[in-house]
Amino acid sequence: MKSYYLYLSLLLFSIFGTALTDFSLGIWVLDTADSGSGITSYTMIWFFQAAPAAFLAPFMGSFIDRWDKQRIIIIGQLVSGAASVLLILLYHYGMLQEAMILPLVGISNIANAFVFRAFYVAIPVLVGRKKLSRAHGILSSSFAAIQMGVPVMAPICYKLIGLSAIFSIDVDLIF
Repeated sequence: MKSYYLYLSLLLFSIFGTALTDFSLGIWVLDTADSGSGITSYTMIWFFQAAPAAFLAPFMGSFIDRWDKQRIIIIGQLVSGAASVLLILLYHYGMLQEAMILPLVGISNIANAFVFRAFYVAIPVLVGRKKLSRAHGILSSSFAAIQMGVPVMAPICYKLIGLSAIFSIDVDLIF
């Protein structure tokens, strides 16, 4: 069960950092854009956070069953991390635009959806049958806490420490 907790904590920290960054990018768009276009862009960022993985959900299971779960998790984390690093670089050099955020957020969330589902399927190997329901419950509760906590924390973090520091949190959680 120790290896499960280690993998779970690393996965959740990574998903938390990505979710915090994605939500903060939406706030940044609202903060920096015109009133009419900012709301539309914010909505589009939210759509690209949720829709691609939802559209691919019926097919993810068959891919995950056919491929090596460990490889899916590693590649998914690398893809999500690369999207975050690219967002950070674009922001740092003043080249970040709303149109660039959408595909990068979409790619990152698709990668995270594969990682989460592959980890979910790999849990029986990590914990065994006796502790399976407990492990699934911990994972589901932790993921739900992230989904509920990020919309509360992101605006506070954005106002207190700014987008650059939120990017730093994401990078620290990637590595």
